[in-house]
Amino acid sequence: MPKFGGGLIGRSQLSTPRMTTTALSIKGQSPWRDELRATLLLAWPMILSNLTMMLIGVTDVILLGWLGPRELAAGALGHNL
Repeated sequence: MPKFGGGLIGRSQLSTPRMTTTALSIKGQSPWRDELRATLLLAWPMILSNLTMMLIGVTDVILLGWLGPRELAAGALGHNL
């Protein structure tokens, strides 16, 4: 038997542990709901930043639209570059 860390490791310790899954979590909720909640908790900063960037673009279009079509075209071109 191989020797690791000063002790002997038996064959049962070297085998891969078995993973079991259950249909419902401990709380009785669906695991899909738990995963969705965890994903949304991680994603909310990105969602807010994307909405903010979109609102900045909308504000630019509104303000440049008041100036004229050439200015609006220049702003759109500059924004896309």
